[in-house]
Amino acid sequence: MGRPERPDRARRNAIVSDRLEELWKASAAGYRARTGGKLTQFHAAREASLLDRNRRPANRRVSAWIRGDELPEAPQLLSLVRTLIRLGDLRKSVDELHPGHRIQGRLYEDHWKIWLRRAQGIRDVQGSRPRTAAAGRMDGAGVGTPLVLDRLPPQLAAEIFVGRNGRLRGTCGVLHPDRDFRGALLVVGAAGVGKTAFAVQVARRCVESRWFPGGLLFLNLQGYDAERRVDTDAALAGILPAMGTSPRHIPRTPEAKLRLYHQEAERVEAERGRMLIFADNIADPRQLAELMPPAPHVLLATSRQAHADAHGVRLVRLDALNTETSTTLITSAVRHTIGHLPRQAGNRVKLAELARLCDRLPLALRIMSALIAAEPSATIDSLIDRMADMRLRSHRTRFGDTAVDRSLSLSYEHLDPEQQRTFRLVSSHPGRHISVASCAALLDRPLHRAEDLIGELRRAHLLIMGAGPAWIRMHDLVRSFGLSLASDPEYAQEHDEATDRVLSYYEELASSVTESLGGEALPDDETLVERRAHLLSEMDRERTSAVGVIQLAARLGRHREACRLSLLMAPYFKERLRHSDWVRTAETAKEASTCVDDRTRGLTALNLGEAMWAARDFRQSVAHHRRALEILGETGGAAERAMAGIGLGSALWRLGHLCEAEQHLISAEELARESDAGIRARALAALGNVWADSGRLEDAIRCQREAANAHDLLRQRADGALARVNLASSLWRAGDHDLALKELKRGAGDLERWGDLFSYALATTSLANAHACVGMIDEALRLHREARAMFRRLGDQYGVGRASWNLGKVMELHGDAEAARSEMEIAEQLLSRYEHQHGHTVSIIRLDGGGHPADGHSH
Repeated sequence: MGRPERPDRARRNAIVSDRLEELWKASAAGYRARTGGKLTQFHAAREASLLDRNRRPANRRVSAWIRGDELPEAPQLLSLVRTLIRLGDLRKSVDELHPGHRIQGRLYEDHWKIWLRRAQGIRDVQGSRPRTAAAGRMDGAGVGTPLVLDRLPPQLAAEIFVGRNGRLRGTCGVLHPDRDFRGALLVVGAAGVGKTAFAVQVARRCVESRWFPGGLLFLNLQGYDAERRVDTDAALAGILPAMGTSPRHIPRTPEAKLRLYHQEAERVEAERGRMLIFADNIADPRQLAELMPPAPHVLLATSRQAHADAHGVRLVRLDALNTETSTTLITSAVRHTIGHLPRQAGNRVKLAELARLCDRLPLALRIMSALIAAEPSATIDSLIDRMADMRLRSHRTRFGDTAVDRSLSLSYEHLDPEQQRTFRLVSSHPGRHISVASCAALLDRPLHRAEDLIGELRRAHLLIMGAGPAWIRMHDLVRSFGLSLASDPEYAQEHDEATDRVLSYYEELASSVTESLGGEALPDDETLVERRAHLLSEMDRERTSAVGVIQLAARLGRHREACRLSLLMAPYFKERLRHSDWVRTAETAKEASTCVDDRTRGLTALNLGEAMWAARDFRQSVAHHRRALEILGETGGAAERAMAGIGLGSALWRLGHLCEAEQHLISAEELARESDAGIRARALAALGNVWADSGRLEDAIRCQREAANAHDLLRQRADGALARVNLASSLWRAGDHDLALKELKRGAGDLERWGDLFSYALATTSLANAHACVGMIDEALRLHREARAMFRRLGDQYGVGRASWNLGKVMELHGDAEAARSEMEIAEQLLSRYEHQHGHTVSIIRLDGGGHPADGHSH
């Protein structure tokens, strides 16, 4: 059969649309089974489908697909769709999906996602979020909670700083306590002009002068990195714990977080004094206003734009250094690196010419000084010639049109091939703060060799030491330069293999943490306890990168890996109370799961339901648990269906729907009876809580006692202790006070040994109330003070308020009216400012006398 004549454009569009529709119907069902949902295996086809400058397909087979001469196999579908969108041949169909949106010759990521999901047989894509990064690039960390330091980053604080002394003294003078400055101090200037270094010097001098007794907080908002920028919601999720707020009590909504931020700032002022918050790289003027703390606290920020319209902002503008200061910076940095100044580096005239070619920008000057230090025998003339040549070429090309680009290019050319490879791959790491251990996995090199390579890049001023010696970070301009190199098709295979390794690294770490949290480690087993503590500490440091890897896997189309890692990270998030990160990653995994099997969809819905429970959004928790139960009812095992039932029943219990909660929990207990004793114990414990609230105390006591004993038998001591504390509450309500006190003391002791400080504080509150009810006032006062101290350690201000209220009530019973009034005033101040959070399942024995503002399951 001969080749048909080439149709005109209108007929060609119709042919393409018909072919795609036919292909979708024929292959959507078998696509996932055949490919496992791994989009990365289409890399070769994707590369083949790139267009040449004449906007024609660069591959004959792709041309045949577009003409309709051949019908592609299912694995080739994504390449075809990408090519068609690039050519603009699907305008009509895309307009039908999104009226008003038109493709104008380039790939719009939101349209690509629509067609990608459509090709995979997914319905209802109208609400899909647009892609935030180009497919096939390992260059994004999403919007996870950032790392917030209570000190300045070590290397930034130790950097050589020359010039600008007059400006520095004037800026510090503004922040002197006698000036009573209120608002934000914004350091603005071009990229690479030294804004962060200047602001660090300001912060260092202020801290050393003890002008901010409330402390200093530092975070990098990465506002000019499209993939790593931190929004205000994520920034507050990082700032609040650093201010002393328990992660358990950080609200989910941005408005509530902002309100709590102002409340905590007032508390810090009352307890310690004014505080300095250092926010590096703000791009959005709204963030400047939102993060501005109440007086007398001060926000010190850096930005490339002058947000002069923001209220309460004072600008400090920085320009390029003068010639003399520029040459001094070069010579000082060289001398600091190698201990002396090479003879050829002493020619101030030649150094002035080199500084001119660097536009006298500190970042470019530091890179040049690193090159001089690396080759002391090389002449300054050679650097000048190479920089001048690059400057000339930059006028003819799009790349290298800034001094920083040119200095980076020169520095990169100076590296050996392995160092160049290291730079390209580390630039692609999804984390904001990068561990050397993860770099070793990324590079596929032993740790000691990775340390050597990273050390070379640090000496070249391409990498910066992070929060500690084993951590690094990158200037956003340097990372952007590295990503431009890594995107070269020549390094595509290298890039994909590195992606596999970094995903494996975080999966192995998350698996180890999850295994250590499995309940087998007893508090008196020092080896296992130490190992668990070590793994948790390691994951604490890797948390932001792990969140970034999940976002990365979803963007690269590695949906199964994104779901798996999200599920593995859930026990860690639960243990460390990182509810914001848990919800974000669970939502990412739920979206990714639409491209894999039904069982994974059910598990990710279950995970999201549990995350919403932890975040105290019980209505959303019910919705996601219902969805999980529906999906797992067809594809999941009995244990998985039981877990979904427990989650649904517990969320319904929190909403007061006791009858429906009871039905789901009974079904869950029956499912788990033959499949998993631990899950059955959880179902019994939850059912006991529901029956206790329903007034069926005898049934509640039976379920809770059986659950506590089962957990103890399975060495799940933490769960057993919680079940025992709830059992004590039911026994107390049934009138068996002696046995209730016995069980309560045992459960509280187990919680203390296990290290669950929050649950132990609640159990101590319950124990104090019980002692007060039987007339043991002195013991009740001691226990309430102990509980208040624990809540204060946790940063739970609502808990502190509740403990103060309880103390006042007990003092009232004791007849000490004046002390009681003082405690109640403290309690009223705290309880009026902080919201009641219900994120626990501990039942509390209540004080007699009524007036308790909390429900029966809170403190």
